[in-house]
Amino acid sequence: MEINEQNLEVLSTYLRKTLSANTDERLEAEKTLKQIERNENYTSLLLTLCEQSTTSDEIRRASVITFKNFIKRNWPSLDQSNTISIRDRNHIKEHIIDLMTRSPEHIQEQLSDAITVIGKCDFPDHWSTLLDTMIKQFQQQSSNSFQSINGILKTAHSLFERYRYEQKSDELWLEIKLVLEKFAPAFTELFKSLMAYYPQKESDPTEMKHIFNSLLLIIKIFYDLNAQELPEHFEDNITIYMTHFLTLLSYDYPKLHSNNNDPGILDQVKTEICRAIALYADNYSDEFKPYAQHFASAIWSLLIQLDLSPSYDELISTAMKFLSTLAARSHHCMMFESVETLKVLCEQVILPNLFLRESDVEEFEDNPEEYIRKDIEKSDSATRRRAACDFLQALCIFFEPQVVSIYSQYIDAMQKEYLQNRTQNWLKKDACIFLVLALASKGETQKFGITKTSSFISISAFYSNSILPEFQDQDINALPLIKADCLKFLIDVRNQIDRDALLISIPECIRYLSSNNIVVQTYAAHAIERLLLVRQSTDQKFVAITKNDLIPYAQTMYDSFFRILTSDKSYENEYVMRAVMRLSSSLNDAVLPHLNLLMDKLVMILRRSSKTMFEI
Repeated sequence: MEINEQNLEVLSTYLRKTLSANTDERLEAEKTLKQIERNENYTSLLLTLCEQSTTSDEIRRASVITFKNFIKRNWPSLDQSNTISIRDRNHIKEHIIDLMTRSPEHIQEQLSDAITVIGKCDFPDHWSTLLDTMIKQFQQQSSNSFQSINGILKTAHSLFERYRYEQKSDELWLEIKLVLEKFAPAFTELFKSLMAYYPQKESDPTEMKHIFNSLLLIIKIFYDLNAQELPEHFEDNITIYMTHFLTLLSYDYPKLHSNNNDPGILDQVKTEICRAIALYADNYSDEFKPYAQHFASAIWSLLIQLDLSPSYDELISTAMKFLSTLAARSHHCMMFESVETLKVLCEQVILPNLFLRESDVEEFEDNPEEYIRKDIEKSDSATRRRAACDFLQALCIFFEPQVVSIYSQYIDAMQKEYLQNRTQNWLKKDACIFLVLALASKGETQKFGITKTSSFISISAFYSNSILPEFQDQDINALPLIKADCLKFLIDVRNQIDRDALLISIPECIRYLSSNNIVVQTYAAHAIERLLLVRQSTDQKFVAITKNDLIPYAQTMYDSFFRILTSDKSYENEYVMRAVMRLSSSLNDAVLPHLNLLMDKLVMILRRSSKTMFEI
């Protein structure tokens, strides 16, 4: 196919028809394009349509998406035959970078995706000019050509991101070495120029947004290039990067903040900085040591300033992970040793982030499955609360007596406030329970719950004085989130309380199987299932709760379990089904009187469930 006006017009016609609402017309056009795509110059024609400003926007968009999808399907990799001619391949690689930098953003994004596919196949061995072309584009762009700069940076990040997770090898390091030798110097110069440029543009919010988009990509690439080991280039220029990172962490520009729950571009920049310096603190601690105190001070000052808006969630979580990294290491921990510093961090950074927010409560009420997944299955690693808990536990590694002393008064105060007005102050009870678990836990597994506890916190005393009274509340539907908290506490500490306490807890858990709340029902069933696995402290061969302990409750438990499993809302509740399995196993031969009920109910559930989740 020649590149001429006639062929361009024909191709445009078919591309337009692929957008048709008429199914037959659309399918016919797609079939025709499939037939002609193997012709030489097919990709060149598509790129020409992308480039032509006289082409309508819908055709430009259709052509670039068609091009990208064709590249994804057909660009040769190690286990595929060469389906694109050498001539077309070379033409694409020769022109696509320049075309991307000159294209509108929506075209640029598609071309960047195509470049990533090509780069993963051909770079560096079969696309040796890629880095040179990218660097040339950096140097040719004027300071305000951020659309072009960002196109290059996006492409670079998409190519280099795999350095974060790929297994170390000589081949990989040779590639990284090539990238560092060619790309890193120009990359650092671009960073320096942007840091000098943005203060001049503070009167122009649109320009500032473009600049900080570039800075965001630069920091991501910085992480990519440092992930495997500390390169000589970045070690030589560490002062430049760390100084500018500190500047950005302390910088504020209200118009770069978010107006909704999504993070603003400035917050994203700060989040990536926290991620990058955590990498340095973790892997390159000797080189990072001179800067650690400065970053710690900047970050805890930042954390104190941030409010509870969801737009700050990722920043706060990542920032606290960085502080956790420092606090957990002997060569950095002394910056936290003063009582004043610990009080500020415990009271103004950690404690506010331990409280549930309105959005968390709404999730408990409206999306119980997601709440359970985060809470029981520990998938809340990116939340503020989990990050605050991890930071607290990191501080306890070297400063446990001081931290427990600071929080003891808060635990007592929150308990008293809750008892004075349970309806109004129940969030304080929730925070109190979470705080005690965080302080008490020194080791935990999914199988056994908390396996090692702090010598400064009495789990059994807190359970008897603060948890059991909540269980014994006659209104099983009052304050459901607190009931769920107490059940979760029991699940976590089950191996730290004695047999008598376990036996007292079983009938209370059975009562909560009748709760109106799905989370409470689920936690009650999960608690029963977990308690039946607890071993005797004097002889690990035997379970703490025996068959004879369970027989009086067996019928009630089965009735409650199957009432949940046959309800419209919870018929695929895997935690309840596990409890059925565990109870049946624990009863041993005492399950015989219940077999008819078991078989009838299980058959009914299996028939109803078209896509079972149960792990029987």
